[in-house]
Amino acid sequence: MPYRDKLKEYSRLENRDLWEYRLNLTAEETGRMVEHVWELRQVRFDYFFFDENCSYRLLELLEIARPGIELTEQFPLTAIPTDTVRAIKDAGLVEQIDYRPSREKELMARAAPLDGDEQDWVLRLAEDEGLLDDPAFRALPAPRRALIQDAAFRLERYRSTGEERSGARAQRSFQLLRAINQNPPPPLQAERPALPEEGHESRTWQLGVGSREDRAYAEYGLRMAYHDLNDNLAGFPSVRRSKSSSSSCASTSRTTGSCNNWTSPPSAR
Repeated sequence: MPYRDKLKEYSRLENRDLWEYRLNLTAEETGRMVEHVWELRQVRFDYFFFDENCSYRLLELLEIARPGIELTEQFPLTAIPTDTVRAIKDAGLVEQIDYRPSREKELMARAAPLDGDEQDWVLRLAEDEGLLDDPAFRALPAPRRALIQDAAFRLERYRSTGEERSGARAQRSFQLLRAINQNPPPPLQAERPALPEEGHESRTWQLGVGSREDRAYAEYGLRMAYHDLNDNLAGFPSVRRSKSSSSSCASTSRTTGSCNNWTSPPSAR
């Protein structure tokens, strides 16, 4: 799949924010990596979610491209994408980082400076493009109309994600685009969030003490990949909670202790 199509799939169809990490590979190193990929064109690898995943395979390619760097050996148990990016940066391979906000982020950024009445116009225009000629709308200052029209178009495109494009929807988009062309808004400035790899570490050691009835207890555990809503949100979506591969043990004042060990599939909400 061409790179531009994959970008479209992630940012538009799946509504993801994207981070591009441009590497400082030389022409010779890039050529070496491409040649190795060509050698492997008929090879099929088993996919393991926690360790030998797509992120891990990229580390192997970079080790081929630049002999001497050790990346895969840092991940004997799990290869979580944010951790692999951190390893690549620590190895001095990253030259530039670019942020591509999702459609949702772009829509929210465009709607942020609008007041309640202007946001109401956005909702109405996204339903009925004929309101572009409404005298009440035309009476608004041109700079405000420019923002409203652009937000309405972005809302229409956001709503159409994953749906077949009807004639009415195509006509609405065309009329909004024509209005935008006649009265263009200022360039969109979406706030750039913290880098994913600058968030907290994936693994979490846990320790707790308490009492139950007449028993005091201590509990300790390890989560191989964990993020809670109470954690530092830098680098993580603000409403996301995820965990996988948990293990915990507990001991009380009257028992020698017990352990609950399990490996769970990743969960998020």
